[in-house]
Amino acid sequence: MFFGFYVHSFILKSNDILIGFPLFQIYLFHAIFSLAICASLQILSFKERFASQLGFIYLGTFLLKLLLFAIIFSALLFKKEPNSFANKMSLLAPVFLFLLFEVFIIAKILGRAGYENK
Repeated sequence: MFFGFYVHSFILKSNDILIGFPLFQIYLFHAIFSLAICASLQILSFKERFASQLGFIYLGTFLLKLLLFAIIFSALLFKKEPNSFANKMSLLAPVFLFLLFEVFIIAKILGRAGYENK
């Protein structure tokens, strides 16, 4: 989270780009929710009943994350004046950064859960 935030902030500052929202809060939201998703799936992977369904559970939690993001940051997403390209990319960068992190961790969990259930 901190690495992504500081690199993102550095790129914005070095190009003299101002964005109209608190970037740290967006990174913090994604970090907390990603940690909760990964921890929950790690715990569920030990339950035989859920181990075969972890992929579907992850898809549901990812959709929940996007929905909560849209609700919490609705003022930024649905404001009357259009967002600039820099604002749009600054909103999407943390989503993709944490998506990569989540997929890496979830793939490890799914792989381990698959081997334990055989």
